[in-house]
Amino acid sequence: MTATTHTTTLVSLTADGPLRTLVGDIATAALRSTTAEPGDRTDVIRYERLCSQLESHAWRAAAGGATCLVLDEAPDGPGLPVAAHDMADPLGSALADRVSHQAARLVRHWLAEQNVVVALTVPFAPGGSGFPLTGREPAPDVAAPWRAPEGVEGRRAVEARFRDQVAAAVGPDAAGRQPVSPSGVHNRVLTEVLRQYVAGHPDRRVDVPIAYRDGSAAADPFPLRCLRPADALPAQADVTLCLALLSIRHTEMDARIDGAWLRNAEVSRPRPAAQTDEFVYATSLEQLATLTDHGRRTAVLHLYQTGLDCAVVGFYRAVTVHLLRHPGSVAVVPMFAAAGRPGGPDQTVFHQGEPWTAEGLR
Repeated sequence: MTATTHTTTLVSLTADGPLRTLVGDIATAALRSTTAEPGDRTDVIRYERLCSQLESHAWRAAAGGATCLVLDEAPDGPGLPVAAHDMADPLGSALADRVSHQAARLVRHWLAEQNVVVALTVPFAPGGSGFPLTGREPAPDVAAPWRAPEGVEGRRAVEARFRDQVAAAVGPDAAGRQPVSPSGVHNRVLTEVLRQYVAGHPDRRVDVPIAYRDGSAAADPFPLRCLRPADALPAQADVTLCLALLSIRHTEMDARIDGAWLRNAEVSRPRPAAQTDEFVYATSLEQLATLTDHGRRTAVLHLYQTGLDCAVVGFYRAVTVHLLRHPGSVAVVPMFAAAGRPGGPDQTVFHQGEPWTAEGLR
């Protein structure tokens, strides 16, 4: 049984000037893509575009009578789909090292003649180069689709679905625990639902995995059922601040805040959501420790929030972990922007949410 069937053909091309330039550009783009910032696909896109140009050239040459060899098996392991006698492969082993012994002899012969060798793969074409399925476990049953309660639509349906996900995640069935997905959930809903389910005791803590709709999963789970929430703010605080969660997101907040907790330029980057979550979590955990002198001081933060879901989750995970380490040392008061703007277009009304803080254990 095979997962897919495809045919791979090696094509030997005469290495003229333009072809050598194209092959060199492919190797450079591949090398640069391995050192790019997370989420930066500039060189990946360039590599794919250049490879498409090379494939088109090879197809035309093959149709015109260029020397070809159909492989019994696809090249093994990662690497470029092209080889030249003076080019190193930045992605893995050379093409000649990833094919059968007989094919490798022919590839090296072509390279010795200063030719360029291109591996053309036709997916789903009849051929003998399939990948065997190694797993023996049967596929799990298809999950039942979630349906909103009758009459619940829009944002209310999103809230209901997220609440159901969290409730199921903190249930007793640890083996069947599924990740919670905060993607697309309003920041007020995220904050209030997570606060509701963070209540509990450290001995009954449940670590809930977080996954985003882009396919990325947070490295650190969200600890729930682990705090003794306090409804009142500390009677005396060493520092009280009004902060925006992210800078330069809503400039109408500037007259209300003392600063921003995070720099927007560092958070709002093109990368998987889970990496943004982890950056916000690590940064916030460090800043909370500094602000409270590792629990020796008390801080009250009035946090004017924005709607970047992965930043909200990362921040409140850090608050939860900090409160587990230093109960009562910080209180975060969420400030949510209202939908309306009474008083004129430049005035936004903010509503105060329930504070995130915790009592010490008795």
